[in-house]
Amino acid sequence: MSENAEISEALMRQLLLEENPTQKITSEAIEAAGFLLRQFVVEARNRASVEAEFDTGTRNHTRKRQRTRVIGMSNSPSSDDENEESEGIRPIRSKHVLKIACELLMDFS
Repeated sequence: MSENAEISEALMRQLLLEENPTQKITSEAIEAAGFLLRQFVVEARNRASVEAEFDTGTRNHTRKRQRTRVIGMSNSPSSDDENEESEGIRPIRSKHVLKIACELLMDFS
């Protein structure tokens, strides 16, 4: 997800009304919540990307940042992952997201 990617209003409405479907919510509130969710997801991706780079031993402060790709919940590498790692793409695994989750939640609270 790029920093400019949009989360659809319909999806945001569905997420916001999950617990209380009869709640009234304005379009402005949906837009604000979408902005916050987008910021949260982008930050999570950036932090998990750094973890993936450290995990694979490729984090180097003098080099340009490596490209990363978010993958599914499996922590076991596939042959596609190995091909991408040889091309300089570091896969983000669930373990990388879990490592940054507590700090991220605290920062956003």
